[in-house]
Amino acid sequence: MQVLKKNTRSKAFSTESVLKITNIVVKKFIRNGSILHKDFQDVSQSVFEKYWKKKDKIESSFSGASRPETYISAVVYRMVLEIIRSEKNKPKHYTDFEPNIETQSHEKVLNPEEELIINNEKKYLERVLLTLGDKRIKITLFCKYYFRLWINNADLIPYVPSHLCDKAYKILHNTAQLKDKEVYARLCEVHNLVENKTVKPDAIRMYIQKSIEQVLFRINGNNRAHYEKDSLRTLFELMYNMDN
Repeated sequence: MQVLKKNTRSKAFSTESVLKITNIVVKKFIRNGSILHKDFQDVSQSVFEKYWKKKDKIESSFSGASRPETYISAVVYRMVLEIIRSEKNKPKHYTDFEPNIETQSHEKVLNPEEELIINNEKKYLERVLLTLGDKRIKITLFCKYYFRLWINNADLIPYVPSHLCDKAYKILHNTAQLKDKEVYARLCEVHNLVENKTVKPDAIRMYIQKSIEQVLFRINGNNRAHYEKDSLRTLFELMYNMDN
């Protein structure tokens, strides 16, 4: 693995370099309609502030497997997605992330190196989920529904017995515009149906939060990444929505 010389590394991660890459990435989101042009400066500044707060961790995690510019682009890309997710007042034409994934895919907004990094992250998430063993199916299903991703029959099997699949699907088929409280209630209904129990929605809430924390701990292990719940949600979307 090639190790960058100290001066070269310093230049690659300089303030000027990070600002330049941030502006480029934000402009990509403006072009695909996810961010309004008038918000360019505000979003760029917010991203840079997020980066600067985690600067030491981000740079210490750089392995040299890709160019620094590509690595920074991937980090900034995730941060922009987190900001879009956290915005309460989104542009009216931007209602959810799924349409923009499709737009980005068809318009090839990402360059090949960025696509490679994202694909590697998707594969890493898949490996992390596999480490969960027998709990993987249930945790993946519950996390997907909590993240408001579309649920199909393949997601239900083998957690849901075949004779209960239709009933479970009717409960979970629609994820649009659900509040967290409604998500927990629906998952609780399926959980009690499948496992013949009578737990309350609050128990499902704690189960989901614990599961997300477990996945975050494993995917971020040894400072390899810096995922939070919102960016994990985005990775789930990238990994599963393209298949539906």
